[in-house]
Amino acid sequence: MSLHWPKSRIIPVRQRPIRGVIFSQERANFRSNPGNSSGFNFAYATTAHETAHQWWAGRVAAPAGPGDALLTESLAKYTEAVVTEKRFGKMYLRPYHVKDSQLYFAYRSAASEKELPLWQTVNQPFVYYQKGGLALFRLKEALGEAHMTRALHELVERYGYPARKPGPPTVVDALKRGANAAQIRLIDELFKKVIVFDNDIKILSSKPLSNNRQLLVLEINVRKTDETSGKPVPVTPDDDIDIAVFDREIVPDTAPPDPVYLQRHHFSKRRSVVTMAVPRTAMTVVLDPLSTMPDINYHDNSATLK
Repeated sequence: MSLHWPKSRIIPVRQRPIRGVIFSQERANFRSNPGNSSGFNFAYATTAHETAHQWWAGRVAAPAGPGDALLTESLAKYTEAVVTEKRFGKMYLRPYHVKDSQLYFAYRSAASEKELPLWQTVNQPFVYYQKGGLALFRLKEALGEAHMTRALHELVERYGYPARKPGPPTVVDALKRGANAAQIRLIDELFKKVIVFDNDIKILSSKPLSNNRQLLVLEINVRKTDETSGKPVPVTPDDDIDIAVFDREIVPDTAPPDPVYLQRHHFSKRRSVVTMAVPRTAMTVVLDPLSTMPDINYHDNSATLK
């Protein structure tokens, strides 16, 4: 007897649901306490990360070789951050990003070989995990979430199993499509170079204004270094960086509230003086409040009004 599957039930391969295993550590997830609201919910974030592998490594994966983890771990880290942002809010990600930045610099200092760019890295988890996630989230903030979603949707549609596997340049090209000149330069820096920062912020003065506001004068130092060759080379900044103002002090390892002021500023020289009018309740000023830039010392990126 022959069996015939009804034509109406035949599902094209590319539309069939993916079945796989979602990895979850017992210690990190099942034995954690997600009800503790004082800290970052790593159980939620890591579950989002492992679920994201149904796409990044499940549907889409690069051929084994330099930069292949960009299409698996970096994109899963990005998805993890965006899903967490949707659930808890953008500022909730600050301690999460700070921790990833600290891990990135700690692991790279212990590495015996020079760091490779994100799209060429091999056996350098601190690049494709910590740095990769930070770079992609920073890119989302620069390009807009709609741009990133369009590019990633294109990757899944064009290169999802069983189509041929894309390489790291395919990701870069998809992200560049529709970007302006400044955004393309940022994409090249994030994927093709090794750029680190050592920024700081100082409050030079504050002056009361009418309407319950005050005038702040800030000194911003942006020290940018290109380490692609293995040797640090100082470069002139040409970067957009957010400045946030909060109405309370920032507590380490704790998500801050929504800022009372948040504005993106462009910096094209090492030292800049920025003047801004903010609410009288302002207490703490933070440079790069989401901590997505690889900064050697994030502690001097905030200043508190006396």
